[in-house]
Amino acid sequence: MSEANPRTERLIEIDALRGFALFGVFGANLPLFSGLAYLPESPMASGALEPALAFARLWLVENKFMGLFSMLFGYSFWLFLRGLQARGERGYAPFFRRICWLFLFGAIHGWLFWCWDILRFYALWALLLPLCLRASAVRLFFASWGLSLGVPAAVAAVGVLFAGASGVDGVETADAVGIAIDGALHAFSRGTFAEALQANWQLDWAITLGWSQLAYQSTIFGHFLMGLAAARYFGEAGPTAQPNLLLRIWWWTAPVGLATALISAMGWLHGGAAGAGPIAAFQAAHAAVLAELGNTTLTLAWACGFLWLLTRPCARPWLLALVPAGRMALSLYLLQSVLGLLMFYHWTGGPAWMGQWSEVRIAAWWFAGFALQAWLANLWLRRHAQGPMEWLWRSLTWWRLQSWRASARG
Repeated sequence: MSEANPRTERLIEIDALRGFALFGVFGANLPLFSGLAYLPESPMASGALEPALAFARLWLVENKFMGLFSMLFGYSFWLFLRGLQARGERGYAPFFRRICWLFLFGAIHGWLFWCWDILRFYALWALLLPLCLRASAVRLFFASWGLSLGVPAAVAAVGVLFAGASGVDGVETADAVGIAIDGALHAFSRGTFAEALQANWQLDWAITLGWSQLAYQSTIFGHFLMGLAAARYFGEAGPTAQPNLLLRIWWWTAPVGLATALISAMGWLHGGAAGAGPIAAFQAAHAAVLAELGNTTLTLAWACGFLWLLTRPCARPWLLALVPAGRMALSLYLLQSVLGLLMFYHWTGGPAWMGQWSEVRIAAWWFAGFALQAWLANLWLRRHAQGPMEWLWRSLTWWRLQSWRASARG
């Protein structure tokens, strides 16, 4: 969601990567839209295909593409600052206006319609990014790993040591989330808008106030810093100017990410033994580090592999087809929610398929639904300078109407 000149090759490649990230985010969110994530087991589960698809999503997609989306947000922050410098702007007033409007979009989206919204948290963490500009790329890189691994480990250990204590993610918090999920499934699948709104609000706060949410939020900011570090390191040339480095990073991160994410997805390490002693706390911290190591390294592998393929003439034209989706990431992210509400929620008057879809149907709609979104983005950008939400966001940021027609795009 950058402000840099869309004609530059570097931005085109970052937009393509953002479109790829949006594809993964859609796949990760579909079990939430459809209600499958609220159920103890998949409906119509039979044979090996259903559990295989669920496991593949957990292993290769869950938290990996949202991590990539977060890294790209940090990268886009640097691009936006470059745009400010090109305009001759001083200070960060446009940036803070931009972030405030993003928080408003996310608050409306999350509090009124879909509690799993991420935009408001992005906006809150983004307020800290200007404080990181003086740090070198190396320091940002190591700080990102500390936030992505160290904080989740500490949160997991403390949660075990003080299990059941007030304010710590013990049995009480788990029960609260479970009750909220049960109520949400009923309200979303059968209730009116007022009932769905109440259930959405309760589930939102049950999750947000959970102790483990500290770990999740820490990884968001850690991935911001990793994206900012990448932008600072690659500079004007962009990451695809160094394909050999991308390939070396991929060779390191792909095996580590696949192995650690596999161990975590298989549940071979649990969040601690019975009790709340030091040994159980160590095991919980170990499991948290392994899980986040798998998420972050596999995220880097996806990113570097995709960017390296963009340097290959045979693959580049195909991958660049994702550029329109990447340039309309905010619009499509919200469109995904609109489609999810219309298809699965009762109050919208649609088919109300909440809790009725299997893993196979979700996987099919993941690819078909995103292909539809990419096609709509391409169709829209043939006549318009930017996506509708991007146009609104930039107009509010700069306090003046931005270019609307494609012919006016600079």
